[in-house]
Amino acid sequence: RPEDISLLNQIDIGTLDLEAVFEKEDFEYYRITVHAVKSTSLTIGANKVSADAKALEMACKENDINYVKANHQAFIDEYAMLIRALRAERGL
Repeated sequence: RPEDISLLNQIDIGTLDLEAVFEKEDFEYYRITVHAVKSTSLTIGANKVSADAKALEMACKENDINYVKANHQAFIDEYAMLIRALRAERGL
């Protein structure tokens, strides 16, 4: 379905954006990007991913960069697993 492809493309872009801004250490844009990931994840019912994104977003707001650095890769890995599961479920 076209809406499935559109959603997965949006998720893929979010992952790439998060990786790029993390590498640049642009934590204000990281906060904005992880907020979008949080919302998208909640929309599709991925509550754990959404909660983890919210924790990263709040850490950015509180300038807790150590938390972001310590949890970023685990979050990206978790998010990548979600993407793979969605693609497999939809045969994409």
